[in-house]
Amino acid sequence: ALAHQGVMNPAVLERMEGMTDQADAMKTLGEMATGKVPFDPATALAAREALIAAAAETPRLFAAEEFDPRSEARPEIWAEFDRFAEVADRTLAAAHALDTADAAALAEGLRVIGETCSACHEDYRLKN
Repeated sequence: ALAHQGVMNPAVLERMEGMTDQADAMKTLGEMATGKVPFDPATALAAREALIAAAAETPRLFAAEEFDPRSEARPEIWAEFDRFAEVADRTLAAAHALDTADAAALAEGLRVIGETCSACHEDYRLKN
């Protein structure tokens, strides 16, 4: 929420909230996969569904070239939008494939999702 303070552009704020939704779901799943919290199949499934819903929105949230001084989105998103959308689609596909049956399966699936997230952040997110 602090990162969103001062965002004036509503489209950018919506994007930031969508990314936060993905991060929150990943945190919930990651804590179970690493044993920081007990594995709970119902919680894992709910977090997976939240991740899928948020990831499905990524191309729409970034379709319009919108800027705000608080945004971490790089202009390359719109210069390479087809590639950006392809990377986002890989994240969505990995989220759909995520096995929430147990912590070990969850950890393996999160590794794949983490790779897609990192690929997108490397090319399309400003470094802080």
